[in-house]
Amino acid sequence: VTLKQSYDQSIDDLAALRLAGIRESDVPAAGIPWFMTYFGRDSLITALQTMLVAPKIARGVLITLGRFQGRKIDNLSEEEPGKILHEVRFGRLARGKDAPYSIYYGTIDATLLFIILMYEYYIYSADKEFLGQMKENLMNALAWINEFGDRDGDGYLEYKRRKEQGLFNQAWKYSFDGI
Repeated sequence: VTLKQSYDQSIDDLAALRLAGIRESDVPAAGIPWFMTYFGRDSLITALQTMLVAPKIARGVLITLGRFQGRKIDNLSEEEPGKILHEVRFGRLARGKDAPYSIYYGTIDATLLFIILMYEYYIYSADKEFLGQMKENLMNALAWINEFGDRDGDGYLEYKRRKEQGLFNQAWKYSFDGI
């Protein structure tokens, strides 16, 4: 396999992760084959890793996750003002008894990755206009760190699920026995 073949296959695979019918079709989804939805951390990391070959992915991820950014305190979905989502559920998944929410925010790292991606995208693109458009999202994400992320004021971020339905582990390895 040549380097060009590997590159072309990677681009095809990345394109396969786009959600059909979604306005920002360059935003990669994750969870194939069971979920195929936005996972904040996964989309953000993919955008960071593809910045050199497809910076429009980063832009789409920032716009999309900014649109879903937390605005209120909701114990069931673990939404908090400024927090970036863990996942979005569409259709039957959103209406099922196992997930009585359509957007779930139970993650400690997506908000930080959002800030990092915004910085990296600006360094790569020097797009001041876009940075200006995203200023409120950025400021809200930074405020979330201080107001909600650092629960005990020690300078470190902590998490604890608010309801029994939430994820027990809210870091990158979030299975119940992952940490």
